[in-house]
Amino acid sequence: MRRTVAYSLELDPDICMYNICTPYPGTKLFKWAKENGYLKTEDWTEYELSAFILNLPTVTEAEILECYKEAYRRFYMRPSVILKRALKIRNPRQLLDNIHAFFYIILRRKLGSRGEVRADWVDHKKEDFLDLDVAKPAPTFLTFEAHELLLQAQPLKVGT
Repeated sequence: MRRTVAYSLELDPDICMYNICTPYPGTKLFKWAKENGYLKTEDWTEYELSAFILNLPTVTEAEILECYKEAYRRFYMRPSVILKRALKIRNPRQLLDNIHAFFYIILRRKLGSRGEVRADWVDHKKEDFLDLDVAKPAPTFLTFEAHELLLQAQPLKVGT
């Protein structure tokens, strides 16, 4: 976890998101966690990327949550990041968005109603989630290759 944070600081992107591993129903991780007794809850309102859902033998909930909070503080409280964000503010709405982000990301306080994010999550059932077979990756190709294939299939007619 700490190496991931160090690497994100080294990369220095404009924004960074850290998440806590969440075993969504229908996935191999969920099945593994349930079979091994690591699943802390099946209350779907708790299934978000900032909640601790797994009771693992190798790391405690307190250690993960502290690392999660520390990651955001270390990334977003750097003077260079604060300055970059401040220089990008062009109107009052952006200023308000940055204030909300600060309270939520750094102070872990959501301004406004928390329920609006989770309201639709509760109604879903385990069957609503798909389990993708990672052993057989989907046939994907790069956008450039797709463009080239499209050009070969339908030659561009210029001037007609």
